[in-house]
Amino acid sequence: MAYSPTKLYRGQPSNVSAETLYTVVTGQTIIVKEISLVNVTDLDATITVYFVEDGGTAGNENTIISNITINARDTIIVELSNVLSTDETIQAIQGTSEAITMHISGVVIS
Repeated sequence: MAYSPTKLYRGQPSNVSAETLYTVVTGQTIIVKEISLVNVTDLDATITVYFVEDGGTAGNENTIISNITINARDTIIVELSNVLSTDETIQAIQGTSEAITMHISGVVIS
């Protein structure tokens, strides 16, 4: 088995609906190690993050970070060790358009 540290996502999720940020491809498993949440605005903003099983939806049963408030111009680092398998997704929605930038890193196992 090969273990490859990787960037899983870098960007700003939608504020309209939960958006798929990463989908685990066939034959791989990932371990999500860290999520950095950066509020780039002068106002407090919220974000919700989901780890969704294959065939599931972004909802309470798949929430990993629930409507957390990131203060204006602040950064929160969430350290994890969550395993996702083929066709599982990382999804997110933020409360304010273009307020929060996310960086998700982990390890791909193939």
